Amino acid sequence: MEISLDFGKAWKTGLALFVALALLFVGRAATPVAADNLAILTPDRWQAAALARKAGAEIVRLAADVQALHGLAARETPDAIQAMLLAQRIYAGHRQGTTATAPARQTLISAAEATARYASGGVPRQTAVDAINIALERIRVLTPAHGAESNRGPLADDSHLGSVRPGATPTPG
Repeated sequence: MEISLDFGKAWKTGLALFVALALLFVGRAATPVAADNLAILTPDRWQAAALARKAGAEIVRLAADVQALHGLAARETPDAIQAMLLAQRIYAGHRQGTTATAPARQTLISAAEATARYASGGVPRQTAVDAINIALERIRVLTPAHGAESNRGPLADDSHLGSVRPGATPTPG
């Protein structure tokens, strides 16, 4: 007695059913939920979400770079070569980006230039201080919890800028 099983079309049907179920579970897990409603992501929404993620990453880099500028300007005698290298890195890293961060990127580049010029003796310290404070305010506006008291990010308060305030004596931050 010989039993023959022919899975010619059945394996294709089983595979299609498995893929459909897998997509259902992945789709349910990956679909965003806003106010207990499933949101259908159109191509425009996907693009907007991608731009928001890109802008968020830029804001993090902007905050880190303004902190580096502050650290350099807060020194008693800043190193001119280190200031120039930092300014070049900031310029190269922030020449391009999203339009949402363009004003903050431009003021950070200007602050980097002013800090490098201060470190080399080209401008007074107050010029660099003012440029850094302007860049900090432009970046702070971009943070999601701007104005919220629960914000504990790198730019949550001005205590780290105590040595860069107008008229203050430079102390390491």
